[in-house]
Amino acid sequence: MLNKELTHIETGLFVIAILAILFLNSNLANNLGLGNVVTTVSFGPFVVYFIYKIFINGLRASYNSKYIVLILLCGCLAFLIKSLLNQDMFKDILVFYILPYLLAYSLEFISKSQRDKLRNIVFLLFAVEIGIALFERFTNTVLFASEDSYAFVNSSGDSWSFRASALYGHPLANAMIVMIIILFIISSEINRKKKILLLALAFMGLFCFNERGNILVTFACTVPMLYSQIKKLSYKEKMRILFLFIIISISIVCILLNTDLGGRLFYHDSSFTKDDSSMTARFEALASFGHLTDYELWWGDPELYDKLLLVMNLVGIENGFVSILLKYGIVIGGITLLLFFLLQNHMLKGYYSFWSRFFILLAFYSIAFTNPHIAGPRPWLIFIVSYYAFRPQYRFFYK
Repeated sequence: MLNKELTHIETGLFVIAILAILFLNSNLANNLGLGNVVTTVSFGPFVVYFIYKIFINGLRASYNSKYIVLILLCGCLAFLIKSLLNQDMFKDILVFYILPYLLAYSLEFISKSQRDKLRNIVFLLFAVEIGIALFERFTNTVLFASEDSYAFVNSSGDSWSFRASALYGHPLANAMIVMIIILFIISSEINRKKKILLLALAFMGLFCFNERGNILVTFACTVPMLYSQIKKLSYKEKMRILFLFIIISISIVCILLNTDLGGRLFYHDSSFTKDDSSMTARFEALASFGHLTDYELWWGDPELYDKLLLVMNLVGIENGFVSILLKYGIVIGGITLLLFFLLQNHMLKGYYSFWSRFFILLAFYSIAFTNPHIAGPRPWLIFIVSYYAFRPQYRFFYK
């Protein structure tokens, strides 16, 4: 009886923790009046859950423990260096280096029931993101972003250029989150017909976010993954899935041709062949290092981002790697990127084929190059929860 009650307590804490991390670490928290304590309310339940699990089960080694420990040590080193430099970055380091990887450690030991609940919560996030995006796109309004943010992102005022803000307030952030989730769905053991339907929904969401790079990268990486799965099926099953894929593809094309949902990808004055400030901004960001002193380059400073916007007359530095290096410097930032990649590769290597691993990482880092939001915890958190939600049941090993 006691064990059953403890199981219910643990499961309840787990569900609350995951819901808080995914939904309250967003603009929803601001609309609920929690803006000043968003870190506490979004990660607080997880800290309670983590302490409870350690108290009950103690510390154990896991498949990914080695890399998680290295990242935690890197976070401690970052905190020490930033403290010596009189840069107050405790909260940034806590939510970037520590809490996401304590979560990764915890998710190694969840039960099948908890994993099913985790998967359902990620599905819920996926549905909410796309549902809000569709509503915003067809009403040309935003639900959770501030009006200032809305005016900035949708400054041109044309229907074709509208970019939904959804839960996380910026189309770049939302599009990357939807892309990560659908990549793991496609790589999972879910029914293939469901995968195609969910992929169609993902593309509808990506077109609402109006992010050309995410649309193209998602298409380039998910279609080969689907093809590699379908080619192993019987002829009859292949024809069924191909028919479904064709019907959905034709439906999406008809929608894009008969509405302005095609947005920046199909609008004739916003093609890749024309003067595109959004594309060139990604590469202009690389020139930012030339405006830094050696000291700033090696050790970084969170204030450098705003400083360079003024110096370079940019509205944003749309390059994730540059954003991390500006914030943490080449020393810590470089080690951070290396350790994050090694952990992701190790997570995938034990459970996925080479090509699935290749396309997931290719998509993630291709978009990371264009997305300053990877200097914060959200994309990494979504990668972690999606991995554990949809990871194949059994691990295989490479020779």
